[in-house]
Amino acid sequence: MVPQTMSEIDRNLPLVDVVTMEEQIAKGLQREHMFAILCNGFGILALVLSVVGLFGVIAYGTSRRRGEIGVRLAVGATPGNVFCMVLREGLGLTALGMLMGIPVVWLGGKYVERELSRMKMLEPLSVGLTLGILLTAAFVAVGIPALRAASLQPEETLRQE
Repeated sequence: MVPQTMSEIDRNLPLVDVVTMEEQIAKGLQREHMFAILCNGFGILALVLSVVGLFGVIAYGTSRRRGEIGVRLAVGATPGNVFCMVLREGLGLTALGMLMGIPVVWLGGKYVERELSRMKMLEPLSVGLTLGILLTAAFVAVGIPALRAASLQPEETLRQE
């Protein structure tokens, strides 16, 4: 469109690399867009690693306590009690990690706000959404070993010990 219009005005005018405003803006923001994708990728990787780590710790702990859990079930504990016990332990670790991490996030957000004066880093919606995603991931990571522990058969568990 632009080359046609310019050639109608003056045929001798050379046109090289005609770029629209949208293309210029997109080209200018390409680096920032790549940086945002990279940060999102590292955030997702951190979430996956924390979920795998929490799952591993709780699964290992419950496998080491099979005998204790079998005795609890044999004495009269319900599977729901065992499920809640394991869930409480795992979510306690999660709460401890969040209590340690929230001040670090707050200080980092304040630093970024100070360095980039127009940016507001600690939006309540984004902080709440992030905490919700972390709690959901932790619940899934702890819930699987808790379900396994609650489904143990006391007779089989005590025979293996």
